[in-house]
Amino acid sequence: MEHEVAPLEEVLQRITQLELRQMLIDKSTLKVGMHFAELAETIIRSSTNNRKTSFWNHLKERIEWMSKHNNVCSLAYSAKFRTDIRMLLQDFGYNDSIKIQKVFLEDDQIISHLFREVVHSGKEEILHLRDEKATGFMDALHKCIMASDDIPFVLPARRLLKDLCAAAKAFPPILFLELDSVDTNRQIGRGGFADIFLGRYKGQDVVLKRLQVYRPEPSEMLKFSKGLLQEVLTWVHLKHPYVLPFFGLDEQSFESYPPCIVTPYMCNGTMIDFVKTRNGTLPDRRVDQLLFETAQGLAYLHSQNIVHGDLRGGNVLIDDREHAQIADFGLATVTDATRGATSTTQRGSLRWMAPELLDHELQFKRTKASDVYAFACLCIEIYTGEQPFPSIQPDVAVIFQVRGQKRPLRPSGSGLLGGARAISDGLWAIVEACWAHKPSDRPDMATVLGLIMASS
Repeated sequence: MEHEVAPLEEVLQRITQLELRQMLIDKSTLKVGMHFAELAETIIRSSTNNRKTSFWNHLKERIEWMSKHNNVCSLAYSAKFRTDIRMLLQDFGYNDSIKIQKVFLEDDQIISHLFREVVHSGKEEILHLRDEKATGFMDALHKCIMASDDIPFVLPARRLLKDLCAAAKAFPPILFLELDSVDTNRQIGRGGFADIFLGRYKGQDVVLKRLQVYRPEPSEMLKFSKGLLQEVLTWVHLKHPYVLPFFGLDEQSFESYPPCIVTPYMCNGTMIDFVKTRNGTLPDRRVDQLLFETAQGLAYLHSQNIVHGDLRGGNVLIDDREHAQIADFGLATVTDATRGATSTTQRGSLRWMAPELLDHELQFKRTKASDVYAFACLCIEIYTGEQPFPSIQPDVAVIFQVRGQKRPLRPSGSGLLGGARAISDGLWAIVEACWAHKPSDRPDMATVLGLIMASS
């Protein structure tokens, strides 16, 4: 049920007369910024600053301006309003940080409440926001999503944010970072979909992923940017110990490219390199633990309806505590947008691809089931230190093996093809289940987690 909003004159009269506490109790005046009137009461009653009349007039002017807007517009302008308030307090010399924080938290609660209303009831108006209103709304909604664990709110809020960004053809400004420095002349790596550069952000090392664009025509760039936008807006809201965090975007370092993705720098490199360099000193149980962590991260992505698309040892990083961090999920899908529709034009790691992705008679579509197949190949890769089918060259020859239902040999711990480690019976059974020829015969990742725990 919608609340009736008190007339503006009545609200302003209450403010002017400092009848603020009663006004705040009155739910009919639930508006972004109204709690700052309570802060003004405290300041004016306790301050000896001879500029308090000027302070009050400026604050009243801002509150009056906010009160004129409906809920959608007030949320869009909330960040600007709060910035103005901070500057006003600083200029006045008021520095009671505890009181200021309390009022800002109260305002946060109002903003959160109003977002829960407009996400369901104001979608049409929201999707017509443009320019400053659109970007202001994006930033405020992004902050609200990041602060919430309420799944019934978060999921539709994420969808709404993506839809607004697509309609306004813009990223939330809050996602763009001002990096300390970037070494644009030295590429430190190259993945299947991105060139890697090292930078610094707030005093720590970060990685910039400059995505490879194969068709720079404006129409293709637009398609590419829309795909990148969707993946970034998914990634930024993910929270899992075995999923690489997303820091933000950089659009300053490389002109004529889409924005670079900025992530933490992982000092231990990729999983495959980490295991190789410690061969002989890394126990099998630690290798199994890394695979289990990867499985947990992948299961989480799937629970969020995210397909990785290019899971392999080079796309799982190891952090400074030597735990797995799944990276580069969704980038395969983004770059697919700039390619043709057949399997022969799709990019990615062919030796980790499920048979349905190698069949030119089928529509090429990366799925959770193809991720499960890739996880099986990852297990073989980590145990052998080799890519799947290392003795078969060239890559295209692998297609005939996989479509003919051939699979890599079981690592036995002896010889090149046998691998440097012997895989256990329990893990081998899981691998065989995961690379079943038919997608429908493969377990989902939640089931795989259960199988791993049961076999350990």
